[in-house]
Amino acid sequence: MSRGEAEVQKMGSQPVVNFAFADHAHPSFWVDLHTLHNGQQVKVDVVNHQEQFQLAVK
Repeated sequence: MSRGEAEVQKMGSQPVVNFAFADHAHPSFWVDLHTLHNGQQVKVDVVNHQEQFQLAVK
């Protein structure tokens, strides 16, 4: 399991949650705050493949 930091930010006028991983080689990504839910799966494109994350929101 990887742990990252989440921070609410504005992208234009839309609030998003930005996820960042300091200790791992995982890419950072953002999710729309209004659609964020526990168990959500997110696919992130990286240089030569795609990584999938399942979010655990507490």
